[in-house]
Amino acid sequence: MIISTPEAMFDLGSEVAGKHSLILLRGELGAGKTTFSKGFAKGLGIDPDLVHSPTFTYMNIYEEKMLHIDMYRLEHPQDLLQKGILDAIDEYEYVVIERPKRTEQYADGGRKDILIEKKDDARSITIV
Repeated sequence: MIISTPEAMFDLGSEVAGKHSLILLRGELGAGKTTFSKGFAKGLGIDPDLVHSPTFTYMNIYEEKMLHIDMYRLEHPQDLLQKGILDAIDEYEYVVIERPKRTEQYADGGRKDILIEKKDDARSITIV
């Protein structure tokens, strides 16, 4: 699938919301992962303006309903435990993980892996 605008990326996130409880988003910096996450939040009835990239905070919680994680800065597997990320994943109904690591630890049920690749001014989306 090809996405041509940030609005279309937002809409895709909104469409996926509620259908899947765990989203693993892969893509380089600026690919549209957080825009997708904002749309996902909107689809759950959460104000998308509350959603910000958790790159430096590791995880953000929105309205006690959605957990938003960015694993980019995690260097070691034990960081998942030390920062409470694995425990937090089990506590929330909806979880979006940007740049996931150690994916074998996440249940397959209700999970969608989404790859976002930059293609000039568009994005190629692969959903598994």
